[in-house]
Amino acid sequence: MRTKFLGTVLIVLLLLGGVQVFQNVTRAANHGNASDVIKAVSAKFSDFESDGNAQDAVNAEVMIEKSFKVRTGSALLVDISHADVEIQTGSGSEASVLVTLNSRNMSKARDRFEKMEWEVYEEGGNVHVTAESPRMNWNISMNIEVTIVIPSTFDIDLTTSHGDVDLDDIEGLVSLRTSHGDVEFAEISGKSLGISSSHGDIKGYSIKAASVDLETSHADISVKEIDASRVNASTSHADIDIEYLNGEASISTSHGNIDVFLAGEENASFETQHGNIDVAIGSGVGAELDLRAPNIRLDREMRVRGENSRERVEGSVNGGGRSIRARTTHGNIDLTSK
Repeated sequence: MRTKFLGTVLIVLLLLGGVQVFQNVTRAANHGNASDVIKAVSAKFSDFESDGNAQDAVNAEVMIEKSFKVRTGSALLVDISHADVEIQTGSGSEASVLVTLNSRNMSKARDRFEKMEWEVYEEGGNVHVTAESPRMNWNISMNIEVTIVIPSTFDIDLTTSHGDVDLDDIEGLVSLRTSHGDVEFAEISGKSLGISSSHGDIKGYSIKAASVDLETSHADISVKEIDASRVNASTSHADIDIEYLNGEASISTSHGNIDVFLAGEENASFETQHGNIDVAIGSGVGAELDLRAPNIRLDREMRVRGENSRERVEGSVNGGGRSIRARTTHGNIDLTSK
């Protein structure tokens, strides 16, 4: 996944004509070598510091740069705030952490950064990134970027606030907790995945895990594919969109819409208020329906054995099977097959 940090770096380099450094950074990232990525990006910042005009254009500074030898299956533990986190993965046996600071007033920004008491270290084979969140006036425009490179098989336990999280392909136990920031991920596989947020969107490509929990509020949940034994996805005042869902599911929101394609044969429950529910299942797939809404619409090919009215459907289609329960108080329920 192309990270926001590297994206910003590459754009600036192109604007400044730094083609050679652009190629070095891109080459290191493509080979998944953590130390090479860090060195290439750090060299770029060093060049900026030696060039007054470039420094004025970017106002960025490397604050922390560390690398560690790690073992596959170890853990990354992050507990910070007021920073964006980019987690890249590769095939090497190194973990690297690069923390940069960007501000138009670097003097005040450095002072704020120092008061956060950042720590980056390795202990027991695990990588730790921590920072305090002191009570202070944050009325200064500053941006802290944390770029972390780890092996592609690694556990992650991350807590942050007031910052976005961007996660590359990863295999392992993943727990992400954030507020006032978006979470975006590529492909995640492992025993369990938990993402908890508020006032931040959750957006991803693929999840393959036994247990999946996605929770946010006042923000959307959008995932292309989920394949799991159990799935819980909930938000409020926002929408949930899952293009492919295989697993026992509980999907809920309020003041928002739900749009899901159900694969497999597991039970599923959908609930919203002041929103629509659109559920699609495979053609000819059997189900036991329990639907309540001001207006319910079914595909013409679905012949219900049981009650079938505009506001209530309770019965079986295509010989019965999985349970599909759906409720909305101010909206439509559409059940289609494809």
